[in-house]
Amino acid sequence: MGAEFDINKENKILYLIYVGEVDYEERIQIRKKTIKHLKEKRFKKLFVDTTKCTFNMSIREYFELVFRAEENEIENDVKIAVFIKENDVNNEFMTRTIFNRGLIIKAFTTQNDALKWLS
Repeated sequence: MGAEFDINKENKILYLIYVGEVDYEERIQIRKKTIKHLKEKRFKKLFVDTTKCTFNMSIREYFELVFRAEENEIENDVKIAVFIKENDVNNEFMTRTIFNRGLIIKAFTTQNDALKWLS
């Protein structure tokens, strides 16, 4: 199905909500669009909702985020909160791994906790 974007201007948060099945090529385009939005709006907070999708982000995709940060396409001080389904150990593990590579990223199983962390 794809992804939806929303913006919270007051808190300067970009929302990326994945919906349904999104193939790999489409996810690449969504990532490019996300980076563009972050740069244009000069936002430093990204909320990624994976609870409505039917796929798991691959290890390659997470490391693509690191690569984009290293290439200065994503600034190092952007905070990324990933809202995941309960017991989604793959995404939880990957966000911890990527955090150890230098991105400010964390997985949450409740939307409130994710938004509180971004604040």
